[in-house]
This record gives sequence, structure tokens and C-alpha cells, in this order.
Amino acid sequence: MYLIALFLTFSVMLITIFWGGIFYLFDIPSFIVVFGISIPLFGITGLWNDFRRAIKIAYSKENLYEIYELKKSLLAIKAFQVLLIFSGLYGTIIGFIGILQGDYRPNNFLPLISVSLITLFYSITAILLMIPISYRIKSLILDKEEESK
Repeated sequence: MYLIALFLTFSVMLITIFWGGIFYLFDIPSFIVVFGISIPLFGITGLWNDFRRAIKIAYSKENLYEIYELKKSLLAIKAFQVLLIFSGLYGTIIGFIGILQGDYRPNNFLPLISVSLITLFYSITAILLMIPISYRIKSLILDKEEESK
């Protein structure tokens, strides 16, 4: 079910992107800012194994994990989501600072504003894809807690 929902979500997102113009959404520096900040900082947390387990949990049909493992996986997802949102905001703020310090005419700085917002778009898209995983793990935690009563 998760794969079907993920496929439908990607389909709608791609239709929206192609309709609006896909080339407007490709910006390598924005991608590097979002993931180049988030991934190394996430590596410092030491939660890589828990994050990988969270991805496996999203695709598994059976709950073979202990409550402790599920909670650590949920913690890893939440930590990565927080890092993604702050790196997206960081890139957007840096972009706006660069725009405001320049001497641009309105015709020149409006495209620059859109580029600075792309970092926020990348981070929100990544977070959006992780929300179902976090709720799946929360549901499994509740199921385990109910079983143990």
C-alpha cells in the first residue's frame, strides 16, 4: 500500500512540476545546500542505522521490531526532518541576503528570489516523503504497546 501511495504522490508531483516547467526546479547549488548540510550533520547524530531501519520498516508488512528499535527509528526520521527544514531555511535566507545586498532592478532579482526558494522546496519535498514513514512507525509502536498490556 505504501508503494502505491508513494507512486501516486510522485505522479501528482511530477505532473505539477512538468505543468509548471521542470527546468525552473533544477538548481544544483540549492540541492547541495540542502543535502550537503543535512546529511553530514545527520551523520554526527549516529542514527544512520536507525534511519535505514526506518526505511525498511516502511516497506515491511510485519512488525518484527522491538519498541526500542521502533522508537530509535522514529527519532532518526524526526532528526533528519528537522535538519532538512533548517538547511532549507538556511539556503533561502542566504539567497535572500545575497539578493538584498546586490544592486538589482526588479526584473533581475525576481528570478533570483525563485532560485532562493528552491532550497526550501527541496527540503519540504524530502520531509513530505518521510511523513508517512514516521506515522507508520508511530502506528507500530502503538501496536507493540497494546500487545504488551
